[in-house]
This record gives sequence, structure tokens and C-alpha cells, in this order.
Amino acid sequence: MQLDQMLPRSIISNASLPSLAGAHFANEAANYLLSIKYPNLTISKSKKIRTLIDTPKNAGIFHFLLQVEGSCDFERIKRAYAQQLIELKDKAGTLKFPKLRQKLVTCWGHYAWVNDSSGFNINNHVLLSTHKYRGRPVTESNIQEYVSELAAKYIPSDLPQWQVTVIPNSDPSQPYYILVKLHHLIIAEEEDLHVGEILLLQDTDRKTLLSLQDELAMPTHSNQLSHFIRQPEHISKLLSHLRHLISCRWQQFIYEFESLDTPDGVRAHPDAQNLSQLLSLVLIVFVNVFLGYWRTRSMRRKLHRRSGGYRTDVGLLQTLYLLLLRELDQRNLNWAVARSALGHSLQPGNMVKAWTRFVGRLVLNNVILLPYHIYCELLALLDVLLRGHTSYSSTYCACLQLYVPLLIYAQLELVKICYEVFKAPRNIFEVLFVQPTNELNILHKKSYAGRKIVSFSRSIDGALLRERHQHLFGQKIRESDFSLACLAGAVHDYFSTFSDTAAVPALLNTTCRTISKGYFTDRSGGKSDHIGGVVFLQLPLGPPDALKAHQLHEIVDRIRRQQIMIYLASIGQTKYSLLTALFPHVLTKIFINFFSYNFPVTITEIYGAADTKFLSAWGQRVQDVLLFRPPQSKTCLSLNLHRFGDKYRLAIMADTHLAPDHTLLTQSFERYMETVTLELLLLETSSSFSFPIRRRTQREWETVDLSETLPWLVVPGITQLPGITLDSIRFDLSESLINLNRNQNESELIQLVAMLQLVLILALSICGRALAEEEPVHIVGSSRPATDAQQLKLWLTISARKRFLEVSWKHAPARDGDNVLLTAQDPLSFEQRSTPIGTPLAAFQSHGEEGSGFGAEDEVAYVPINGYTSTPSSRSAAEPSKSPVFWVANGGSTEIVAAIKPSLSAQWFTTGVPFDYALSRNVSTQSSCYGYWASYIDAHGSILSKTCVRAYPRWMTEMRDVVGDLRLRDLFIPGTHDSGSYRPNFDPLLRESVVTKYALTQDDDIRGQLMHGARYLDIRVGYFRSAPEKFFIYHGITRQRPLQEVIEQVKDFVLETNEIVIFGLKEFPVGFGKGLGVHHLLVSYLREQFGDLVVHPSLTWHATMRDIWKRKQNVILAYDKDQMVQEYPQTLFGGVEQRWGNVQSWARLERHLRFINGFDMSRFSSRPVVDMAELTPETWGVILDKHGGLRKMADQVNWRISQLYRDELGNNANIVAADFIRGTTLMDTAIDLNRRKVVY
Repeated sequence: MQLDQMLPRSIISNASLPSLAGAHFANEAANYLLSIKYPNLTISKSKKIRTLIDTPKNAGIFHFLLQVEGSCDFERIKRAYAQQLIELKDKAGTLKFPKLRQKLVTCWGHYAWVNDSSGFNINNHVLLSTHKYRGRPVTESNIQEYVSELAAKYIPSDLPQWQVTVIPNSDPSQPYYILVKLHHLIIAEEEDLHVGEILLLQDTDRKTLLSLQDELAMPTHSNQLSHFIRQPEHISKLLSHLRHLISCRWQQFIYEFESLDTPDGVRAHPDAQNLSQLLSLVLIVFVNVFLGYWRTRSMRRKLHRRSGGYRTDVGLLQTLYLLLLRELDQRNLNWAVARSALGHSLQPGNMVKAWTRFVGRLVLNNVILLPYHIYCELLALLDVLLRGHTSYSSTYCACLQLYVPLLIYAQLELVKICYEVFKAPRNIFEVLFVQPTNELNILHKKSYAGRKIVSFSRSIDGALLRERHQHLFGQKIRESDFSLACLAGAVHDYFSTFSDTAAVPALLNTTCRTISKGYFTDRSGGKSDHIGGVVFLQLPLGPPDALKAHQLHEIVDRIRRQQIMIYLASIGQTKYSLLTALFPHVLTKIFINFFSYNFPVTITEIYGAADTKFLSAWGQRVQDVLLFRPPQSKTCLSLNLHRFGDKYRLAIMADTHLAPDHTLLTQSFERYMETVTLELLLLETSSSFSFPIRRRTQREWETVDLSETLPWLVVPGITQLPGITLDSIRFDLSESLINLNRNQNESELIQLVAMLQLVLILALSICGRALAEEEPVHIVGSSRPATDAQQLKLWLTISARKRFLEVSWKHAPARDGDNVLLTAQDPLSFEQRSTPIGTPLAAFQSHGEEGSGFGAEDEVAYVPINGYTSTPSSRSAAEPSKSPVFWVANGGSTEIVAAIKPSLSAQWFTTGVPFDYALSRNVSTQSSCYGYWASYIDAHGSILSKTCVRAYPRWMTEMRDVVGDLRLRDLFIPGTHDSGSYRPNFDPLLRESVVTKYALTQDDDIRGQLMHGARYLDIRVGYFRSAPEKFFIYHGITRQRPLQEVIEQVKDFVLETNEIVIFGLKEFPVGFGKGLGVHHLLVSYLREQFGDLVVHPSLTWHATMRDIWKRKQNVILAYDKDQMVQEYPQTLFGGVEQRWGNVQSWARLERHLRFINGFDMSRFSSRPVVDMAELTPETWGVILDKHGGLRKMADQVNWRISQLYRDELGNNANIVAADFIRGTTLMDTAIDLNRRKVVY
């Protein structure tokens, strides 16, 4: 940040264009001459400022420190780096990141890569350090010194300039550390290499859509430094609209005139029949040739940069000629077709027909339909005046309503930018030469070695910070102002230690920039997308108080007014190296050294919207990531303030000559952030400043009291119902059935729902709460013990209502002494041990409300405390007392959390052990078993069968050789009903409401559903005109998740796994109306979002899995609207048939499922069908809460569905969709049945 952008922009206005062009060509000529003189080297062409001022002794080596949970498996880490980074190859079979193997040398002041990488050895770069430091075990007390010592060591110059050091912890229960060193040129010149790939990190948080408008609309009291400068909004929005419009028009034009052959040999369109078709095809050909040439040129440049020896004999003209021949051949366009089309158009009869059609359309649209068009325009105008928008999107009024405001605001922004450009020379001169303080400090008096040392603070809770200062933060002081004040106080304390050598300055010149969390994890898009621009800040030094915070507030406001062009110019340098490409390198170095002397400190804020949730490529959770940006030239101190959610952490990198006092910076920062209180600040500033008391929390659930909002709900004569007050009848806006807006129809619906809720309350108060009925024990199969233990099968599922683990089995011996034991780790062995009589037990009787399946009535399922179990409580009292025994796993190192004694060969038990869904959120594409294991053991402790909570991220690709020749209709595929009806981090035991009882159908988000085997997604899309994000997932009339969130999760999943997903769009419950206008918007949106991942419908449903994989396409858009499928034959498949029973009991659902899978004519078709295997509550059942919610209904049927498809219907079924699919064994059934389908 600090030096990448410190080039004085004021000289731009004084430099002539010829001199700038001469400097550019001089730089290029120098690189060309060096490449000729040294053919074994590839001269670096990076124009980053770091490249110009770098020296071997003061190299720009970025340091990253990862804090990783779990035990340290060095070989696994090294294998991950080898497979996913060093040995990774592209589609052409060449190394994707060759510069990781190449040495970096200097050549006449320029960096160069050694082409020969034969001596590369990964053992020189992925290193295992010792778990002791200076004879003491590595702990939190000495880890900083250890890391600082490692950071101070140079990477050997005869090796590629990157290194990964694994620091194991002496205590296995504590996290271990990984220090990653990376030369900035590796990131700069490896085009496809991102920091996230070097760190092997991925973000476990799902991405949410944040539009530019949302970002700019954030209040000025933002807590992040990232909002120093507001970027232009309306110009980019106008350009986005225009790009979207041109793209849609172009696609429509292609669909009308394109004539490409389909893969099966059937021509999609006939040859050009007339002159208009001919000219249209010629235009398409020339556009495709241009685009093809651009892609070819870009690919050749990338290959040339990747391998200096890459050469091609195909020149510019030959490339254009070959592309032209290919396009003409694909469209069967030749001189004969052109002559035929021209002759056909010039025939008198055809000319008369063409002119007749033209005149007829003209008269129809401009004369006959003119009254109708005027009527539509008036309706659109009325909509715009009354509602602010209109649904008549094809009218001129709608176009004016959309584009006129954009044009006006874009013009105003353009005028503002021009005004800023006009003021730029003066502002830049003031910022760089007038405003900076001339006070000398201790940093100016030290000589620097070039080696770097580091220090970092512990994590600081921002929530406690806001709690202490809730009356302070507001419009006049931001939270970011306070954190900067604490940082200024820490720097002041450091300078005070040298007050006898140099005076402590009142102001310190610093440069500031921001980096977002995606910098560590994103592996697509531009590398600089997450890096903000540079601003210059005069930091007032002194102990943090309200005066300092207010002073910083004013300084930041002045930056926002004065440094707009500096900020934008620095972004241009970061992304495109515009400034360094224009100025001579020598002049650039002179100015950089000058300004780095005046600005010796750089501040970087690394921020994220949520708490740190990173996952390593080898499957372990990363607790924290720290970035140490290296100071360069005469800048000697880099302060990196990390803020992820509510956690603050300071990481500094400094020259070794600042040691050992550099640790005072982090210590003082911790002290100020944790101890400075609101009361102290108010005492110091009450005479000068007043601060607002009101404060808005980061996320505040707003509630509306219906007795105030809807006064007609107050019942005369009734002040309080039994156990219920009117004050408790509230709508939680986050849980409401309908999003509150200005639409009158939706307000009426809200009132209707409120009235129905009151009716429900009255009924409950009169009738009392119904007692829960205990359901009889249901036996899932034959009660005769199985004789062959090899047939024993075991499953682990999760109940929906209380999220208890469920254990089920089939073909169990059920002998005396057999047990099913549940553990939190993989058990390798079991043994019995004795314990004194009286060991506490936790026995319980299974009840109907506790889970989805049940054991025998005369047997007791029991759960141990601290791993102890004994005989069931049904033992006869007359039986002599014995010393109880208990089972231990893995020699006692693994805890047994539950034990069940089987009594029948097939049973289903709910254990009472709660499952934490946080475990599922950490599942990656490399995950398999996690969380819990269930083992069936005999009396001797032998494991007869074992299962686990399992993820299935790649079950299709892993069975590729088995299912490759099958169609999707031939497979048994698990699916989810209303897939988008979920809420992240939702706990039904704490947050269940009347709304969520019947609105949510899944516990996992889309990625979680796919990770656990679902390959059919039931997507119900609604259109919400007044929201920034137009498309949402709906369940009935309840709005759920943004469609963008769902699409991103599907894209990320298929890109990582190469699995095939059916994206079934159906019903379109809200906002689509009777026309097709919104459908067209949705299809365009889907094509734009999914891009090349969409399976081409020309394959048809007849295609085998292998055919689809050959296309390298993974997402099938199954659209339940025949008209749209016909209009978009290159994007949409026909909808998948959903066979919905609409029943409320298991008996009727079973009858429905058996019927549709009995004499099923659809099996003779290639089109997939879905069995909707869930109960559906009727309207009054929802109003009166008769069913207890969808979770309870799912628990009643999911175990039965599992047994029914596993034993009877699975061979004929295709796709089976269920609510809360984690409570079923459908995925295990899919693995078993799909394998058997090929065998038989």
C-alpha cells in the first residue's frame, strides 16, 4: 500500500505526451535488449513500484501467518502444496504456475526468471520447524519471538523466492502455525496465481450480494477505513445497464439468425434464404472472428509469459484467415449460398412480399395498435407517478423512467469528476508537499538493514468495545476513528521511549489503504479487486481520547473531499500500472525515495464482514490469518490492522533496527483498545464536544407491536389471555411471512395473517394445549435375527425437530452382548473395563416427540455419562448384582457418547445426542466422515459394522466408471424439496416461530445440501421489483434467500467437484404475472450468472453422464415453462416433472408413492421425474398449527421414506426429494442402487 502508490501525480500535468511516450518505449527497449543478451532468462516486465525499488537485501517479501486448529500433519500439508500448487497443470498439460519453480535473479537492475527449473525440490520450500524455541516448548508466550526470528531470515538466493514453514505446537490441544513467505513478483507475474492459492485457503462463509449502490449508501459513520473515498456509482450503473441491454439484444439477434449445426447433425436453422439473413450471418461471422482473435491473442500472450520458449508460426493474418474459414464452415456460408440468397431477394415476387410485410407491420404498429400503445403508456406513467416504477417494461415511459435519472445522475458525476480533475494539481501539491509535517522523529535517524521482524497482538473483542462506548459512537465519532486513535497512541508510546534522542512529533505522515477478506481466499477475478486505493493521512499522536478521535474524524472528512483523484489514480496504478508505465524508471525511483522518507509509516486495514472462518485445503479450520505487508525503500514500519467482524488484531512488520522496542506498539494498542472507556472520554471532552446517545447496532432485529400498528386487533374486554399477552404478539421482521413494503396488497396480507394468528391464540387459550401423543413403536423390517453378519448395515441420520443423532440398522444379529456405540472420533477398537457399582447412567425411554424412529417397547435405549455404560435398566430385580462394566474406544482415548442395545434385526433409534451443524459448515470437497461414528459390536468388542456422519461431495465423479453410460433418468438421485428455504446458523430450539415452522424445509444451505449428496435442487423463484436484488427464492409467499446466493454456491460447488446438478426452476410464485417479461429477465440473469457451466440442451435428456462430462458443463437449467424453453433452446431444458402427493399423513403419502412407482409410464421416457416424498400441510393446518411444523412432519416420514425406497421402490425411482434430507438415508441408497443398476 504505502509505496505502491506514492508517486507524485502532480508531475503528470507538467509532463508532455511525447516525453511520456518516449519513457515508455525506452523502458520496453531496455527489456528487449536484455532478453536478447540473456536468452536463458525471462526478463520481468512488471511495472509495479515494488519491482522498481526492490533490492536483494530489502526485498518485498510478503509474510502470512496462519493459525490452524487440530494436530499438525506435515506430510499432509506438503502433499497438498505439491498436488494443488506445484504440480498443478492446465488443460494443455503444462505447469500452471511455473514461476514457483524458477529462481529470481537481478540483471542490470532488472529482475529476471531463470528458465531452467530442473533443480527445484519442494523439500527446500515446505519446511517443518521444531516445536521448541530456545529449548522451551512453543506456546502463546513465545510464538511471537519465534515467528519474528523466522521472518528475519532471508530465503536463500539460489532458490525460488517463496517458503512455507510449519511450526508445530508442543501441546496437541493448541493450534499450530504456518508462516508463508512470498516474493511480490510471483503474485505480480503469475497471472492465474492468487494469494488464496498460495495459502491454500477457502472461505467457509457464503458470499452475499453487495451492489455498488448498497456500498455507497452505507452511512458515513462506517466502522471500516475502507470508506475513505466514495467511488462513482451512477456512471458504472449506467454502463452496466447498457452492457446488459446490448448483450440481450445481441443474444436475441443470434437466436434469430444463427445457423450452427447441433451435435446430433440436425441443423438448427436453414441456410440464408434472403439478403437480410445473409447480412445478419455475415455480421455474426465477423464479430465471432474478432472475438476469437482476441481470445487467441490473449492465450498466446499468457503462454509466452508462462514459458519464455513458447513460439508460434501462425501470424496475424493467418490466424484471422483460419478463424474466418472456421466460422464460415460452421454456418455453411459460401459464395453459392450468398448468390442464392441475393437472387432470391431480388425476385420481383419476393420483393413485393417483403415490402408488403414491411408496410403491414408499419401500419399495424403505428396506426391500428396506436390506441393500445397510448393506453399502455398512460398506465405506465400512472405506475411511475404513484409507485415509482412500472411493470410495463416495453413502454417508452418505462425506458425514460429507467434511463433519464441514470443519465442525469451520471452527468452530474461526470461533472464532479471533471471538477476534481481540474482541482487535482492543486490538491495533490497540497497533500504531498504542504500538509505533511516537517517534524523529524526517531525513524528518520535510524539506518536500516533490510531484514524484517514482526509482532502481533492478541484478538480484541469489538463488541465489548462498542458496549463501553455506546454513547460515543455516532455521527461525530466513528468506531474506526477510535481504533485509529488507539493506533496513534501506540505509536506515540513507541516514540516516547526515544524522547531523549528525538522529540515526539505532534503529527506523523502515513499512507493508508485497505484490503478486504477476499484477498486471502478468492481464486478468480482480478487480483487487485480486493485492494483499495491509497490516501495520505497525518496521524495526530498522543494518548487516545475524544479530542484525538474527533480530530481524526475531521482529518478523514478532509481526505474524502481532497484526495479523490489520488485515491482513484492509485487504484489505476494498482490494477494497470498506468503511472509507472509512463515515467522513466530512474525518475520514479528518485521520487519514491523522497516520499518514503517523508512518509515512513504505512497503515493497512484488512477487513471482513464476518468473523474469520477460513478452511485449509487439507481440511483443517484456520482460526486466524495475519498479513505482514513489507515496508519498502525508506519506509520502515508497516502497521496492519486486521478486523474480521467484531475481532481486532494488529500485526506489524518493521526493520530489524527497530527491535526490540517494536513489540511496544502491539502491547500499547491492546491496552488502549481494552481499557479506554466511555466515561473517561466524556470527562475529557464534555466541555468541548457533545456526542449523540443513540447508537445503531450492526444487526438489530426490528419488531412491530401489532396492538400499536394494527389497532383493530385489540379485543374489547380482554386485557390478557391465559399465558398470553397482546404485547407478546409481535412480528419479527426477519421472520415475517411477507417483507413489509409500501404495496397496499401486501399490507392487506399482513393484516390477514395477523388476524389468523390472533384466532389461533384465542383457540389455544380456550381449548388449552393439546397433549403430545406417544406414537407406537414401529419396527422397520423383519424381527428375525439375521444369520449373516456380513449383510449388517448401519446408518447415521439427524432428526429435524431437535437435531438429535439417529442410529438405524438392518440385518443385525441382535445377540446378547451386542451394542451400537456412538463416538465422536473414528473408533479402531473397543474393550470392556470394570467400574464400581453406582456409576451414573443416563437412561431414557424413546418417545414419539423425540425423534423420527423408535425401538421396541420393552427395551430401553440408554446414553452414558462420561462414556460409562452398563446393562439396560430392564434387568430383573431378582438377578444378583454384579460389578458393572463399560466399553471404551481406542484404549480409552475416544469418548463414547451414546450406547444402544439392539433387540431386533432392524430398528431406528433417536439417541438424544445433539448434532452441531457448525460441523457441517466446515465440510469441504475433500471431506468424508466427520463429527460422529456409529459402530455395531458384539460381546467381544469386534466391530461388525461401522458408519459415520458423511459428506458425499463427489459421489457422481467417483462412480464415473459405473454410471458414465447411464442417463440421468436411469439413476437414483437424491434431491431436496424447496431447496432455498433455509437460514444460515438457524437453531430451531432457540429461534423457532410460527413462520419458520412452515417456511423452512432444509437445515443446510445449498452448498451443504450438495456436499451431502443432493443433485436435484427444487428452486422456486420470485421477483421483487423494489429490492436492489430482484430475484429471491420463495416458499409460497415467504421470501427466503437471494437467488444470487444460491447460484454462487452452486457455481463454487460444481467448479470444485465437476458434479452434475439439476437446477429445477418451478412455480414462480411471486412477481412474474401472466406475461413472459420477467421470465426473459430471469433467463438472461441465469445465463449471465452460470455462463459456460450451463449444459447445452442440444444434448437432450437422452445424453449419458459421460456425454455431459465431455462438454465440461455441469448445471442443467430445467425450466418449467414450455414457452420459455422454446424461446431459449440453447439454454433451457424442459422442466422436470414433480409428482406431488399433497397429503398430510404417512398412510396417504405411502399410497401415493407406491402408486406413482407402480405402473409408471414415465420410465419409458428420458425425461427425469421427481417423487416429492414429503408431507404438505393444508392452509388451516398452518393457521392452527395442527401439524406442529414441517420439522415434526418430516420426522414422522423421513425414516419411513428411507426404508421404503431402500427396500422396495428404489429400483424404479428416479429422483426423490425430501424435506430436511439429513434425516434420510437416501444418499446411501443412491450409492447402493446405482451400483447395482449397472450390475444387473
